[in-house]
Amino acid sequence: RPFWGDFTRFTSMWKAEHFVAPFMIHVRQSRMGCAKSKPAVSGVTEDNPAFPPSATVDTAGGSLGVSAEVLVQLLHCIRRQYPENCDLIGSKEVVLDIIKPATKPHRSSYVDKVLRENPARVGAANVFVSHAWKCSTVALLETCIQYSKEQPQRTVFFWLDICCNNQHEIDQASGDSSMGWDWWKHSFTSLIKGCGQVLIIASPFKSPEVCQRAWCLFEAATATLEALPVTVRVPLAENEALRDAILEDSDIMVTVMLNIDSSNAQATVTEDLKNIRTMIEEIDGSYNAVDNVFKLVLRAWIASKGQALLETFADGSTRQGRFATQMGLVLHKAGDYDKAID
Repeated sequence: RPFWGDFTRFTSMWKAEHFVAPFMIHVRQSRMGCAKSKPAVSGVTEDNPAFPPSATVDTAGGSLGVSAEVLVQLLHCIRRQYPENCDLIGSKEVVLDIIKPATKPHRSSYVDKVLRENPARVGAANVFVSHAWKCSTVALLETCIQYSKEQPQRTVFFWLDICCNNQHEIDQASGDSSMGWDWWKHSFTSLIKGCGQVLIIASPFKSPEVCQRAWCLFEAATATLEALPVTVRVPLAENEALRDAILEDSDIMVTVMLNIDSSNAQATVTEDLKNIRTMIEEIDGSYNAVDNVFKLVLRAWIASKGQALLETFADGSTRQGRFATQMGLVLHKAGDYDKAID
């Protein structure tokens, strides 16, 4: 009888731990609308697909984002991993060589890993980062970190796909499958809208990769249609080169704008491109509307950037005067006449 009593207590505990508790957790998550389930499809490379978040917060159903401190730590990891050519490494390599190995024990997203280890460094995502996977991840992270420093009035938590997607489930680096139409129709807009702001990383500045990727163009258009602020940043390392380029050629940004054509934009996965085009065609004005949105975003960015670059010259110098003239021509050709006069 003592043995039988111990055995029944053991089996009751085992059922509670291995069946009842998981079942109740699943029910509770389902009621909250945040039960985890493996996506039906996965993966894209070259672009920056904003897949459904791997973790959610209870407040307003928002997605978890990572702080600048997390990006600084990841930046150190990249530089250690690729000491000779870290500036040339894109998101695909970072996911395969750093993110996935670091999160393999729990098969979780990077943001979930940080949540377990240092929860103060994650929070409700308030900036959605739009970037192209083939561009330098070092430049991407440095730009985000600098942007965070420019926001002293708040703590920025970035929704950055390489960190916030569960790469073991989504597997963006594989680039061989797409998101379903239902996700495009119902989840994509909610994800961006939940962040409240979009940060576009325009690199390289002479021909930003984001202008040629269907994902990035559509992300900017979605944010604009939802009346969300859109900010453009060029990597810090390219600021001086951009300044010199404007000094030499007032047509440089006009050329970039003329090359924006969402009808010819590309995506790695054919099905993704098909879905993006379907969504764009449902917008009033179709492709032209999306193109105009992105051109307005770039025009506003170059106006603010021109003023900042003007202040990098010696006050009253000949070069400062020449830059001001060239910047005025850039803005005039871009159709921003008031700013051109200023």
